[in-house]
Amino acid sequence: VGLIALLPRVVDLVGDRDVTVVAAGSIADARGYIASLALGAKGICMGT
Repeated sequence: VGLIALLPRVVDLVGDRDVTVVAAGSIADARGYIASLALGAKGICMGT
């Protein structure tokens, strides 16, 4: 199961808590960056 499949669930689980979701893993280009932000991440870590 990859990042794109799990990210929306993680964002939903943290909900209104004071938690910043940073997406990492398998992000190698602008498409992965934009997808991660669109799915609710507040930031990304590239090159992991």
